[in-house]
Amino acid sequence: MAFVSTPGAADANSLTSVEYADAYFAERANATWAALTLADKQSALILGTDYLVATYEGTWTGERASGTQALPWPRREVYSDGYALPSDTIPGRLQMATAEAALRSRSGALIEDQGQRVIREKLDVLETEYAETSDPTKRYPLVSALVAPLLRISVGGGGFVAARLVRV
Repeated sequence: MAFVSTPGAADANSLTSVEYADAYFAERANATWAALTLADKQSALILGTDYLVATYEGTWTGERASGTQALPWPRREVYSDGYALPSDTIPGRLQMATAEAALRSRSGALIEDQGQRVIREKLDVLETEYAETSDPTKRYPLVSALVAPLLRISVGGGGFVAARLVRV
C-alpha cells in the first residue's frame, strides 16, 4: 500500500506528510527523526495516525468533511479558540500530534495488547508489587495535550477527565 497524506483522500493513511514531520522535527533539532529512512518515516506516520484514530475516534468535534474520506480528518463544524477551522485541511496541532506519535512508535508499540495484570513479581530478593488501580496502558501526555482542543471531551495527563460542551 502506498503512503498517502492527502487530506480527505479515500486512500489516505496518514494525517500528515513526511515533509511536515521533517520540518517539525528539524525545528526541534531531533536527530532521531532525521536519521530515519523515508520508508521508516512513512511507516511511523501511519502508525502514529493509527494510534490517534484508535484512541480518539468518536470524540472528535465536528463531522467528517466527506463520506468517502478514509480518515476522520478533515472535519467540518470544528472550532478552536472560537474560530472555525477550514474543512479541507488537517489542523496543525493534529499534524504535530501525528508526528509526535510517529516518533514514539519507533521505540515500541503505541497500543499494546493487554495481558494479565501482574500483582507481584519476585526474582531472588527483588520484588515488585503493583498498585491495585495501576493502569498498564502507555500514556502520551504531549500527544493528548495537542489533540485536546479538537475533542468533544477534554484530556489531561494522558487520560480522559471531563466533558466539554461547545455551543455555537
